Amino acid sequence: MIDEEKILTYKMTPKEAKAYRLALLWISLTKKLLPDDSSVSAITLPKGDPRKGYLFKQCWKLARETAGLLEESDYKYYFAAQLGMLKNVKRDNGHAHVGHNVFVGDKAWVRWKIWKKKFDDTLAARDLPPLISDENNIIKEIDRTFVFLQKNSASKFDLDDLKLWVNSGKVSLAYICLSPKVQKLTDNLADFNFDPHLFRKKLSGRVQDHFQNVFSSEF
Repeated sequence: MIDEEKILTYKMTPKEAKAYRLALLWISLTKKLLPDDSSVSAITLPKGDPRKGYLFKQCWKLARETAGLLEESDYKYYFAAQLGMLKNVKRDNGHAHVGHNVFVGDKAWVRWKIWKKKFDDTLAARDLPPLISDENNIIKEIDRTFVFLQKNSASKFDLDDLKLWVNSGKVSLAYICLSPKVQKLTDNLADFNFDPHLFRKKLSGRVQDHFQNVFSSEF
């Protein structure tokens, strides 16, 4: 049976179809980027209903965790980031084990943020178009930062707090660049290990207006 036909055969919902396609994408990229690699778990889906497999369940979890944070076109880069970074983690005579669940959870999100930042910095330095629709993604990151700060009642913080939150992906670089509170703490944004000059190129008028609306209490 052709893979896509299973969506109709098993009457999958749109969310189930998305998780199933993510599983197929993970299998495809793993075979392409780490072929015949002994550090990679055998990745398969059940011959029958793919929803009964462990890989499908992890992809369902990923889709739920990243809803509103990743565009559909981002997932192939998200998976590539996981595989590429784990491949570079040396273990004994090989690299870190790549299991069925390495792409979910906080550690996976941090790997993605680190990879994405390095890639975007490279593109910006070459003055190339951004990999992903940066304007929309930056706005989403601003909203996520606002929710994080509100949820954690983080109205007061110092530079060490901010560095920890930025490195863990909890606070966006847009917040670091645009926040009056941050500007009062430091005038050297390079402390956060990024090039503020290159990043500010992505902060369009729409992004700045959105930031001022969301964080109006800081102005």
